Amino acid sequence: MTARSSPSRLPGFVPWPPAFAARYREDGLWQGASIGDWFRRVARRFRDRPAVVDGPNTITYGELDANIDRLAGGFLELGLGARDRVVLQLQNGLPAIEALLALVRLGAIPVLALPAHRRVELQAFCVRGGASALVFAARHGRTDLVPIARSIRAELPALRLIALGAGSDDADLTSLESLRETHQAPFDTPAVPASEAALLQLSGGSTGVPKLIARTHDD
Repeated sequence: MTARSSPSRLPGFVPWPPAFAARYREDGLWQGASIGDWFRRVARRFRDRPAVVDGPNTITYGELDANIDRLAGGFLELGLGARDRVVLQLQNGLPAIEALLALVRLGAIPVLALPAHRRVELQAFCVRGGASALVFAARHGRTDLVPIARSIRAELPALRLIALGAGSDDADLTSLESLRETHQAPFDTPAVPASEAALLQLSGGSTGVPKLIARTHDD
């Protein structure tokens, strides 16, 4: 499966000044590769070595690369593509790693929310980022996050809700686990210039809701 071609640069994104970019490339700090291309090379080089240990589960680079391919294909079949912003709110662990790298491989731009964020922050990230989807865990500790996600979608009807651990009664949600099962063939990483935005990080939020900060593949 091939991702749709990348449109023009993310609106509002200001690239690095040319002099800075030239110096970083000359010093070898920037390699000119997208994160998707970089991880693909790493996974092929260390295919049989452990990549992630998550509790009792250990996964190799080759297995992780294949899971990322399948999940990227699932995101694509769901309608996500290059330059779509996706708010990603998952705790540290294998599902978060797979989702992050699958979105980047697809050419989408994750917005890295924190597990502790709730409606005010998440809605602001979706609105400011022009998000196409919210990927979240159905529960965080004792908190059921599904009603929060639904309340955000009530004001943003086009927002897709993708939940880790969605229950059988959550028919209006897409299960993150199920997306890996919808696509089996190798996924062709789209050509994304390394100078473009790869993801949106958060400011400290000391003066209100955190702002979104673009970081490039080169970064």
